[in-house]
Amino acid sequence: MAIPAFNEEKTIGEIIVEIRKEYREFSPTIIIVDDGSSDDTARIAKEKGAVVVEHQANEGVARTTNTALEESQKYDKDILVMMDADGQHIVGEIRKIIKPILAGEADIVIGSRFLKEYANMPSMNLFGNKLLSFLVSVLIGKRITDAQSGFRAMRGEFSENMKIESRFTYTQEMILRAAHGKYRIVEVPINVKTRRYGKSRVVSYWFIYMVKVSRDFVQYYLRRWI
Repeated sequence: MAIPAFNEEKTIGEIIVEIRKEYREFSPTIIIVDDGSSDDTARIAKEKGAVVVEHQANEGVARTTNTALEESQKYDKDILVMMDADGQHIVGEIRKIIKPILAGEADIVIGSRFLKEYANMPSMNLFGNKLLSFLVSVLIGKRITDAQSGFRAMRGEFSENMKIESRFTYTQEMILRAAHGKYRIVEVPINVKTRRYGKSRVVSYWFIYMVKVSRDFVQYYLRRWI
């Protein structure tokens, strides 16, 4: 398990405890990458028994994800699961997103909020999600319904070969790299809970988010072509 976190002291301990309880038979290693939090996120995660890697300053979710991928390589693993630290993802649904990998049907599995009716999202966020997912789908020639989902599982070999170069976010680039590397991408429907505390640091301002993601798309393809 790898969980990027920034100022999530109110939820991180509960998530770690729930993972340990739900999957005690697997004794999962839980890696928390604290991205320069100003609260007690790192301390609480350590107290709950997680492996904690701390950034001294806030570096953003893309670099935090790279740190999580690098740290995970220190441990024997068949599957790496990534989820958000804000409590919206349902721990019990980890079984759902690892199932296609265990069945030998996928290299990366994305938990999609949009494979079923999902109304618990502001209209602007919903529009932005669908637009970016459509763009990713066009670029890789495969329908992706939730390119922004941070709830995903990946086969060990895939995670070891993954390095994010985007500066802003990782979710779309990981899908692009998977498709261009001929890895098998599968989406499964997931449920999400309402965020109880704080707000998303990625999509608070959708126009800015989309501009930055579009910039990352252009830079990604320039790196491939040049």
